[in-house]
Amino acid sequence: MATEFQSKTFRFGFPEGEQFESFKEDVNTLKTFDQSKLTDVIKQIKIIILAKTGKEKYEIYNELIKSNLTDNYSTINSFHRIAKFFFKNFSDENTKDDAPEIITKDIAQKLNLKETELSTIQELLILIKKEADWYEQKELKESFEKGLFPYLKGIGTTIELRGVFNREIKLGENIDSYSKDVEINKENPLIPTISVAITLDSGTPNRFCFQASPEHIEWLINELKAALHKSRILKEKL
Repeated sequence: MATEFQSKTFRFGFPEGEQFESFKEDVNTLKTFDQSKLTDVIKQIKIIILAKTGKEKYEIYNELIKSNLTDNYSTINSFHRIAKFFFKNFSDENTKDDAPEIITKDIAQKLNLKETELSTIQELLILIKKEADWYEQKELKESFEKGLFPYLKGIGTTIELRGVFNREIKLGENIDSYSKDVEINKENPLIPTISVAITLDSGTPNRFCFQASPEHIEWLINELKAALHKSRILKEKL
């Protein structure tokens, strides 16, 4: 028999498949968490959500553990996933009016848990709902930042040294003859080449690669630094 949900959040669709298993694991991880620490943890989770790189995220993860707010990465990941899921729903016009206690009842029903076991989850949802305006403004800001074009998602580089030879093989030339003459260029035996791979959040293709000399990479960096400087001037003026 299908579960009849009372909240709009889950009437639009309860997580399924792997997402269901992940959601269930997160709920079971957090349901016994110390409620007195929830407010401080949510403050840090908001910073994690804003983080642009994995390095920034894990620096906050380590800070949460050092400060004894959480015990391990697994708990932080559960907080991150649950918070992001409900920040999104409490910011959505279709589901933002849902009450935390109704959502908690739906979770208990779906996961075959007692509502009394989910008091920490309900308190967490109350805190997230209070902060929903923050998430809505974050999403609005990001939508304007991204505009109409694909947005930068990741970047990777590799550096290699390439051998430079005195000549290339000619069309129709015998390989034995070529092998006797070919040798490393004495003046420029090796040249460095940098390969760059850029990943975007959308578009076709959403990943493209190019190669450049160190000089061209330096030119690119200077162009980007100039653009960053201009953006700071604009921000200060406004």
